[in-house]
Amino acid sequence: MNKIPQEHPVGDNRPRATRKKTIRGGQIIYSDHNCVMDCVVFNISETGAGLRPADSLQCPPTFTLKLTTGETYHCKVVWRQDDQMGVVFEE
Repeated sequence: MNKIPQEHPVGDNRPRATRKKTIRGGQIIYSDHNCVMDCVVFNISETGAGLRPADSLQCPPTFTLKLTTGETYHCKVVWRQDDQMGVVFEE
């Protein structure tokens, strides 16, 4: 008997954030606004972003991200790989 393939694997029905692929400049602000580091935002959504900071080793686990457009987000690092990292936006 042949099985009919499912269109979506189990667990694939979760809602996904809409990502924008535009590259933006930004600044990582930390240590009570005394330290600022430039970064590139290479992937952003409503809930988080992918960043490439100027110095990923010096970047703290939580910080404020300020985009060149003036928007600011409180961020928490959830992954790091090479010179990139992913953050979620906190309320």
